Amino acid sequence: MKLHLTGELKHRSVLVSREVEINNWPGQGRGNCVDIVVQMITSEGEKFTVVIESKGCWNKELHSQMETQLKQQYLAGAGHRCGVYLVGWFGTEHCKANRQSLKVLKRKLKTQAKKLSHEGVTLRVFVLDGTLPLARKTLKSVKKQ
Repeated sequence: MKLHLTGELKHRSVLVSREVEINNWPGQGRGNCVDIVVQMITSEGEKFTVVIESKGCWNKELHSQMETQLKQQYLAGAGHRCGVYLVGWFGTEHCKANRQSLKVLKRKLKTQAKKLSHEGVTLRVFVLDGTLPLARKTLKSVKKQ
């Protein structure tokens, strides 16, 4: 994802970094690290940062970590205001902790992001369909039966 974003944004003076340490407490080892941070300077000279946290659909805490990890730790904890919750969906058979369709998962997470977006914080959700083309075709034919 970092390479894709870097390629897409390379002509826009945007810095894309991964595994960025955002909080460090002296003497306590490594601080909180976010998956991806996108930074730019606006034409007015203001620094703009987007924090991206990624999860697989199998993550048991998928429905709670948008708030506890992304919003509370990574955004509020570091003074950032914009976050993206990026979820990879690989079919219900691979998402044992969250056996729900792609459509249902997208709807639930987008509703949650909307509820959590207030007090100057904006959250967005992107759920990427990581199923293989043959698996998608099989799923569609099963639904038709």
